[in-house]
Amino acid sequence: MKEIKLGNVQFTESNDSSTPYIIGTFGPEGSGKTRLPLTGPEVIGFIPLERKSYATIMKDAKELGRRVWQPKDPESLIVSMRKAKQLGTVKGEAKTQTAMEAEENEANDRLRKYYRECADRIYDCTYAMLENTDIRTVVIDTFTQFCTIIDSACYGFKTKYIKIKSQTYQDRREYNQEIIDFLNSLASYKKHIILTHRQKDEYKNDKVWRKTFDGFKYLGNYTNILAQMETNPNWNPNSDDESKLWHYALSVRTCQNNPQLEGEDYRRFLTDDNITFTNLILSVDPDTDPETLV
Repeated sequence: MKEIKLGNVQFTESNDSSTPYIIGTFGPEGSGKTRLPLTGPEVIGFIPLERKSYATIMKDAKELGRRVWQPKDPESLIVSMRKAKQLGTVKGEAKTQTAMEAEENEANDRLRKYYRECADRIYDCTYAMLENTDIRTVVIDTFTQFCTIIDSACYGFKTKYIKIKSQTYQDRREYNQEIIDFLNSLASYKKHIILTHRQKDEYKNDKVWRKTFDGFKYLGNYTNILAQMETNPNWNPNSDDESKLWHYALSVRTCQNNPQLEGEDYRRFLTDDNITFTNLILSVDPDTDPETLV
């Protein structure tokens, strides 16, 4: 590694490409979003933010014989909608407009505080895993839910607006910056990070164009790989039709290290048992030492 000094600032010239990956995945229920990270380097630290994730992780980890660490108390990171609704309910006892606004603000502040406390517990759990020397892969399942929690911690049930050149827009700056700062912080720990997402429809010319991830819209700028996972509704392992032989598939939507994989020629380039962390990374960077991925 060559060192260079420019003025009073020290620089390095490095060709090291061994930086761990930050991967975003999205797909429907049952497409393998939770299973894929379990094929990554051990120990795997899981941060499940949805109750059903715990059962899936335990089942798949046992089946694959993987070492997984996750929070002991499942409820500590999961939002209680009953409690959130109670805290965000406006009593409706005010007699004047000013008093009504004050009541509404108080309810919103209570709701924001509840979500902020939940977000802080998630941050504490995430950084504890990142700082642990045994954990090599950290998974947030789902990052969609994480983004929802941060959104509510920033705004509660109210929407902020900003006026730019006489036009009014929804003000998302606080939320965007918090997510950006968090994503930027992840790379410094030299761990593989996998952020799973629910999927939603993406529209073009007022028509459903394709599926995309549900969450922070600038995610592709802060991940090395954004992968789509699918299930085949016409799956038939005994069929003569090749399009029906695969059950699960993975395609790369965006890839900073190997943009060629984004093309249609590589759609569903990993299927079924070939969908593993190692195969995904080797497809992106064939020069990677496979021993570093197990």
